[in-house]
Amino acid sequence: MKREGIEGEIKGKRVIRRENIMDRMRKKGIILMMMIVMGCNSGGKDPEKVFLSEMLNLGKGFMEVFVSFGDMITGTLGIKADTKKSEIGAYFSKIENTVKVVKGKLGKILEEQ
Repeated sequence: MKREGIEGEIKGKRVIRRENIMDRMRKKGIILMMMIVMGCNSGGKDPEKVFLSEMLNLGKGFMEVFVSFGDMITGTLGIKADTKKSEIGAYFSKIENTVKVVKGKLGKILEEQ
């Protein structure tokens, strides 16, 4: 014979409190499971968009390196936006002559030894 199923039985406070606690825990468990299921799906990213954004970032990084290298070279050589081609040619001709002189002097030193 089941005690809980008897009609007209007066339930004690302890039994009522236990049922309320179990109902609350069941509701909390359901809400927790819903939050877990919803949270697992929210972090997904579209692989195509990720690939395209990575390629775009790679292109931007390459452009930054290229521009900084160009700035370094022009800063070292003293080339500016208003520098003429003839001035640049004269500069490199001077460098060529200097390298030839240094090469000749080093050749003489090697011949002496």
